[in-house]
Amino acid sequence: MKTYIELWKAKDSWLSLPQTERQAYLAKMQASIPQFINRGAEIVSWGVNDGTNEHKAAYSFFAIWNFPTEEMVLEFEALLNGADWYSYFEQVNICGTSVGPVDIMKIMMSLK
Repeated sequence: MKTYIELWKAKDSWLSLPQTERQAYLAKMQASIPQFINRGAEIVSWGVNDGTNEHKAAYSFFAIWNFPTEEMVLEFEALLNGADWYSYFEQVNICGTSVGPVDIMKIMMSLK
């Protein structure tokens, strides 16, 4: 299982689009989601960064996914690239195999 976390905010190219073009673009993107969900991907959470955190990231939105395979992660990223997502949104992603806190703490302890 791969956990995939996206953080993004709108670029000027998005902000300058008319509402009708934004709506058409997002409808197309939304229509692509079932192809992943129907094959075992899970949306854990989507949300707006409300800024209540002292160490707030400088991004407006977040999404957390679980993908069953690395191949599906690559397919998802290819979809975003093919849809010119990154020309409209500044985004950073993190992805990794889901493990527990004890496993991560062991890795942190072994850092050199």
